[in-house]
Amino acid sequence: AVYRELRLTVVQLKGAAPAIAPILVIRAVLLYMLGVIAVQMLGGMCAVDEASLRCQLTAARLEQHTNFQHIGYAMRTLFVYGIGGGWLGLLRNTSLPSGA
Repeated sequence: AVYRELRLTVVQLKGAAPAIAPILVIRAVLLYMLGVIAVQMLGGMCAVDEASLRCQLTAARLEQHTNFQHIGYAMRTLFVYGIGGGWLGLLRNTSLPSGA
């Protein structure tokens, strides 16, 4: 019975794929465009594992795989934040220390 319901779900997803594909393409293009802008504007923010002097003097640090250093990470970061994940880590890593 479970496999029959699963098979029905897969068949429905296959039928909906032509309608969903343009939406996914538009979302991918939008993520790419916003990723390019984010790399240009936020690419200078430091990742946690960076050890340069500039990064040691800066309080704002992003997680290792959640940064804007290049387009791949930027698109992944925008996707994760776009679906509602990772906001607490972003807030914690980029907030000013108390008393500053």
